[in-house]
Amino acid sequence: MLEPYCTRWQDMINTAQPFVAIVQEGCVVAVCASVCKNREAHEAGVETHPQFRRQGYAAQVVAAWATAVREQGSVPLYSTAWENKGSQAVAHTLGLIPYGATFHIT
Repeated sequence: MLEPYCTRWQDMINTAQPFVAIVQEGCVVAVCASVCKNREAHEAGVETHPQFRRQGYAAQVVAAWATAVREQGSVPLYSTAWENKGSQAVAHTLGLIPYGATFHIT
């Protein structure tokens, strides 16, 4: 089901649990999964194929993933880069609260 849109997740489907997806016509078009985790917290990894963006799918999979993480007794964490406006829009849509920032000095 990950083909043809989300094939890069194929090797992680068993280890990046919980793994939540939206399926359209038998194919996964959006994914949210635990890409970094321990007992206390899981960090979300999210992808929506470009052909299916701006339809609310990312927010849907992130919300479902966060529910699954909480049900396991862990804290769901969603991170985004300052330049990733799409990811920031997902965070805003879900009403997420910023809790930190990266600071670099070169």
